[in-house]
Formats: sequence, C-alpha cells, structure tokens
Amino acid sequence: MPVDRHIVANNAIKALQKHIRNGKWDTYFPSERMLASQLNIGRSTLRKALVKLTEDQWIDAGQSGKRRLILDIPVSPLLAPSALENQTNVIWLTSQGMIDRGRLTLPIYSALNELLTGDHVDIDTLQIPKRCLSHPDRHLERFVNEHSATVWVIHSLPKEVRTWFANSEHSFVVAGGVDSDERVSSVTMDLSAAINQALDILIEKGHENIVYLQSDSGCIGDVESLQIFNERTAKIRSASAQLSEDPEISFNALHKIYSKVNNAPTAIITDQSSKALAALSWLQSFQVKVPKQVSLITLRSRTLIEYAYPAISHFTYPEDQASALLHQWCLSIINGAELGLEHVKLQPTFVEASSI
Repeated sequence: MPVDRHIVANNAIKALQKHIRNGKWDTYFPSERMLASQLNIGRSTLRKALVKLTEDQWIDAGQSGKRRLILDIPVSPLLAPSALENQTNVIWLTSQGMIDRGRLTLPIYSALNELLTGDHVDIDTLQIPKRCLSHPDRHLERFVNEHSATVWVIHSLPKEVRTWFANSEHSFVVAGGVDSDERVSSVTMDLSAAINQALDILIEKGHENIVYLQSDSGCIGDVESLQIFNERTAKIRSASAQLSEDPEISFNALHKIYSKVNNAPTAIITDQSSKALAALSWLQSFQVKVPKQVSLITLRSRTLIEYAYPAISHFTYPEDQASALLHQWCLSIINGAELGLEHVKLQPTFVEASSI
C-alpha cells in the first residue's frame, strides 16, 4: 500500500508538538539531522512539519543558518480554560491493529488527528484485546483504566462493548453504526443506501445471479446491508458469504460459492475494499474476466482500489463531514458541554469504474 506522505508529516507534527508541551527541549530545537533520526522520517518530511509549526507559531525559524527558537505554546480558542489546565487526550478504540490502519477509515482518523492536534489534544489508537470483545463485562474495565482518556472514540465495535461504555462513567462517541435506541452520538456510512443503489445498477444491467461477499465483523451496517440484499434478491439466483481476514479462508469461500450456484455469478458486491481486492485476485487467478464475465462493486472504498486493474467501481462518502462531527463532539465533551444526541449516516456517491 502506498505511503501517504501527508499522514506521515501530520504524525511528525503531532510528535514534535507533544515534545514541546512535555518540555523535552528548553529553548531551541535540535538539528534537522537529529530530529529526523529521532522521528525516523526523511529530512523533506521533517521540513514540511517544521514549516507548519512555524506557521502555527510553535517555533520561530529565525534567519538563514540560525537555530529554531521554541515559542510559548499557542492557546486554542476552541478549548475552555479549564480544559487546558489538565492534559486531555482522545483514544480511538478499534478491533484492528496499527498495521491495518488502512482499513481503519484512515482518511477520517487522519483528519480528526490533524484537527485535534491543532487544538493541542492528543489522539492515540488502541486495539481492543480479543478477551474484551468476548467478555467486556469481565475484562473491559481493567483495560480502559489502564489507558486513561478524556474521550473514547469507539470504532465499529460490537454492541456489547458500546453498552459497557454507556453504563460506565467514561465519555465516548461512536465512529460506526448504532441501534436507534442507543444514547450516544454516532456517525457512520449509510451502507443500506449503498447496497440498494448497487443492486439497482446491477439489476438494471440485467444481472440475475448476484453474490454478496461480506466481512465477518457483525457490525450494524453490515447486518442491515445483508438483510436488504437477501430481501431484494429473493426472487433471483443469489448467494452470500462471510469472509475473514485470512486470504486462504476467503478463497475457499469463493470456491464454495461458485460450486453452489447453478450458473456462475455475473456480479459480485463486497462490503469492503479489501474483500473486493481478494475477489478480484481470485477471479484473475482462475481467468475469470472482469467485467466481461463478472461485474464487481464494493460498498466502501479506499485509495488502494484506484490502483487495481481493472479499477473497481465503488462508493465514496463525505469523510470530512465525519471528521468534523467527531472533532466537534470531542471538544464539547472536553469542555464539559452537554452533548446532543445525533445519529448521522453519511450518504454514498457511486463512482463507476471499469469493473462493471
């Protein structure tokens, strides 16, 4: 997966701001060579970070050849004085590890990181242990207490985890779907609208043998989209399967689908781009031509699918709106303001590519 240099620079800015707040350097920054080595980044990326810190008045670059002077930490106008008295931080809690951040709705997380960093609020990512997913009542309290946070952002975790947070004293918001009766602000992608539109497109093109490949996350949006698929394809040949993150298991599931359906599928819908790439790889390995023999649409997207061949038709969502909402909710909680109840569903936009 290509490295996003913008994200690397943002992480460098965040690290430097944290070091300044913690008083790591008294008056001046170390040399560029030393800073680049400490942050494990290139000099060009470091210079982009230093330009941003200069613009935001964290440092004074001085004249050519002079060392960079550390200025007083600028105060954010969005944070109440009481919030500045204590260290505030946000934790993004997810079931996926750091190595999988590409699937962790990266554009939303990255933008939220940038917004909060500008307000001098740290944000970190934590992977929830499997034992906390299996038995939240038994293990989650100890885990949460080990990682103190002002606000928790719960990213696409099961209802049992959200219920635990709702019954605790910890402040949280949700990046992902929730039930209508849950008393928490949430923002998610409207997968129901996306799969309805995908089915409209495929049925209009004459497809009568459609397969839905879904992740095994068990999240609300995924469950709703499967129900819609089953209802709308009840009168045509169709099949669905849950795919795990293990490529071998996913490939075996595709083998079973092709052996169970009377005629080979003419269209495949996936709920995640990773599943679309897995399906595309399997189809190509068995010389099934896309889109000549089978069309392919994914309900979610990420940058990587633009580099696939053929390019995969997909849906995009207003991710900047999600970041802005999460930022607003986090600051409201940090400032001690009353947080209104909002369940926001981001509407999809279809991007047709060469896979249909």
